[in-house]
Amino acid sequence: MSNFRDLAIDEWLLENMKKIGFETPTEVQEKSIPKILEGHDIVVRAKTGTGKTGAYMIPTLQMIKGKGNGIRMLIVLPTRELSLQVYHFGRQLTRGTSIRVGIVYGGVSINPQIDRLREGVEVLVGTPGRLLDLMERGELDLSKVEFLVLDEADIMLDMGFIDDIETIISKTNRAIRKMLLFSATMPNEIVKIADKHMKNKVRLSVGSEEEITAEHIKHLYCVASSSFKFSTLLAYMKKYKPKKTIIFTATQGRTENIYSVLKAVGYKPLLLHGGLTQAKREHQIGEFRAERGDILIATNVAARGIDIKEITDIINFDAPDDPKIYVHRVGRSARMGSEGRAFTIFEYSQIHMVGVIERIAGVRLEKVRLETKEFDNLEFGRMIRERRETEDRLPRFAGRGHGDRSHGGERRGFGGGRRGGYGRDGGHGGYRRDNRDRGSRPRNGY
Repeated sequence: MSNFRDLAIDEWLLENMKKIGFETPTEVQEKSIPKILEGHDIVVRAKTGTGKTGAYMIPTLQMIKGKGNGIRMLIVLPTRELSLQVYHFGRQLTRGTSIRVGIVYGGVSINPQIDRLREGVEVLVGTPGRLLDLMERGELDLSKVEFLVLDEADIMLDMGFIDDIETIISKTNRAIRKMLLFSATMPNEIVKIADKHMKNKVRLSVGSEEEITAEHIKHLYCVASSSFKFSTLLAYMKKYKPKKTIIFTATQGRTENIYSVLKAVGYKPLLLHGGLTQAKREHQIGEFRAERGDILIATNVAARGIDIKEITDIINFDAPDDPKIYVHRVGRSARMGSEGRAFTIFEYSQIHMVGVIERIAGVRLEKVRLETKEFDNLEFGRMIRERRETEDRLPRFAGRGHGDRSHGGERRGFGGGRRGGYGRDGGHGGYRRDNRDRGSRPRNGY
């Protein structure tokens, strides 16, 4: 098939899709849309960046149009950032129709969300914790849901939301509800949910489980001791001149340190980690999208699934200790077939990971030589201290905080949610066993 018209998509949707550049279906869309239109439950394994959102949003909107008031489609996602992306996409696709799209997530006041629900929505996008809160308050009626979408299901499993998902599913009407499950991997727990709750299901798969989404990524690496990693990073950036870059780190503190160094030497970096408020994170992502900053420094979980086009380079300042993490990180570059580059700094104790990643991910990593001499004598510690001292002299602002709602744990504050750091809203608090950003020790390969 060469275009969406061949998939029996209604004219009003085709017009809205054309306005946002949707003309040729991706593989996952080509496989999923006909099955959804035929009325099947579906289980789809596909990587982030393959067009999954369009695969479920396009046919379901067509099928609920004109059905009347009440929530007809519920889309559950693990994080606020992902929810916002899907929400905005839904708004674009429903222009000029009576279909109302709403969104609910934690870390912000629940009252405006309640008001919006009372006005009425046909499509609701949300995170598990906030959905449960609304259900407990009697503000969420799922009895009319015809399509329940579980997107990034493996991440929700990893974040401890499976019990919440079971509760949400139980509040829908099985007689009328179709279930659409999308996941990058298929752990046994996800398979069990599909087997338990789906009636007429079809399993679809796009690519092999360990396949890196983009085929045109050039994989580079360098080996450096911990004290020379800043020099190595700067040398790479001077040599390759990356245009739009995400730098991944292991901890929240390290993102701050890299930010200080890059800012001191003249770059315009942006930050993304669990210690920022929701408003600040959204602002940073917006700035990066609008190209008012060309370097985003992020912890792994904080950036999980964020769909930002035209990323040219992924830099692993801290090499991942699991090949699957490498796959997920690098999958943000070269999305939808464009070219990209991935660069990883391995410490000497991690050299064995080069072969492991090559074998498991099915890629070849090329060792590069970088000239670091001009950066070796820079006083990185001073750069970091000076930024901290400058911030200490400034008035406190809403960009950070350890209050009740500032870190995603809308009831229990930073690191204090019932899942030990995520809270109930899908935000990124701290790692389960302490208050570090969860990116410092990923679990189950994410």
